[in-house]
Amino acid sequence: MNLFKKIIFALLIVANCYVLYASIGFYVMGSSAPKLIGNTKAMFMGNYVLSIVFGVGFIILSVIITLLGINIFKTKKSR
Repeated sequence: MNLFKKIIFALLIVANCYVLYASIGFYVMGSSAPKLIGNTKAMFMGNYVLSIVFGVGFIILSVIITLLGINIFKTKKSR
């Protein structure tokens, strides 16, 4: 069972790295998107919204990884 937890832990770390990469990528895409200039300035906010969504997912996944890591790798002294 301990090996299964370590495999899940490794997969969550890989997923966390991807979510961070996606969050940064959507922010960069949003900041480099063309802006419409006219009477009122207009810009596409979809990339920023996706960046926020992936950023929140990164935070939640980081908390889960931290709690799982503490649970898996804690010392045997408490038992």
